[in-house]
Amino acid sequence: MLYSNCKKLLVFSDKKKQGVNMEFRPDGHPLGLHRVIKPEGCLPQSAERLSASLPLFDNEILVNVSKLQIDSASFRQLLGGRGKRVADQITAIVAERGKLHNPETNSGGVFLGTVAAVGPGHPLAKELKVGEPVVSLVSLTLTPLTIERIDNVDEEKGQVTISGSAIIFESGLVCKMPSDLPEGVVLAALDVCGAPAQVKRLVREGEKLLIIGLGKAGRAMACMAEEIGALVYGVDADGEAVKWCQASVKGHFAALDAAHPMEVADWVHEMTRGALVDVAINSASVEETEMSAVTSCRDGGKALFFGMRTSFQRTVLGAEGIGKDLLLLMGSGYVPGHAELMLNLLRSHKPLKKWFEEKYG
Repeated sequence: MLYSNCKKLLVFSDKKKQGVNMEFRPDGHPLGLHRVIKPEGCLPQSAERLSASLPLFDNEILVNVSKLQIDSASFRQLLGGRGKRVADQITAIVAERGKLHNPETNSGGVFLGTVAAVGPGHPLAKELKVGEPVVSLVSLTLTPLTIERIDNVDEEKGQVTISGSAIIFESGLVCKMPSDLPEGVVLAALDVCGAPAQVKRLVREGEKLLIIGLGKAGRAMACMAEEIGALVYGVDADGEAVKWCQASVKGHFAALDAAHPMEVADWVHEMTRGALVDVAINSASVEETEMSAVTSCRDGGKALFFGMRTSFQRTVLGAEGIGKDLLLLMGSGYVPGHAELMLNLLRSHKPLKKWFEEKYG
């Protein structure tokens, strides 16, 4: 990519370096292909390595990043990282790949930061101002990222405090930080904002919904399902998660290990008097839980897989092997309006908001 015809752009890189003049380049690809180093021509998410170098392209946003929210599957894997510190593993991944794309789980997370520069070709050019706090609405697995240092790893929240920068492509989105919610809460909530949006899209009033995995995504889905009048069922191996749902959401919840699909299916069969559920959504952060969704869903129903440890082979071959006629879906983290929907759910559902504030605030 040529550096000719670069323009000047005022960038606030940090408090000590305000007013830095940055040149930015033209002709950036809308989907970020110009940032792919290896293999050439592929999309940023599937790329082995991205470039996070400056100057910025004129259809990109530069953000000074202060915090990362690591997705639960990735953070669980990093915590077990063969004796290596989480911070060292994150630093190594970003140094090697130019993005936070965990090679073990193929997942990443989202970031919190402040706008440093907005190219005039980005769709949000007229909406964002330099210095505004924002949260990314696209995965760190496709976001060019530079880490200068890691200051803290919060193992309870899955949040990592850093000094660094990230680049958002023309096709990427960020959400402005609302003034009425703590930033840690917003960061954690927007990491899973696609989950309740998928519930609203797929589930109808009066339908039976099974949620597998009652972490932050699962709880948000349960609350959304309650709000739209669905019949909610949920399982998780964590007894505390189950107790919270029993106390906070109208529905039926049980402490069951979804790696044992017939135990889950038997429970669902009993609770629904043999009808099974119309929709099953798997948001578990562990492997080998796919068949709990398949076996618990009625023929002609829908099973959506939102967790990052889902195996395509286990799911489709398992459903075929037991003769189950289902619509199998992958849960995209993007649904139009998903960020505002999630934030409004926090505002309207007091127990959910309290839980997010206690854990992530």
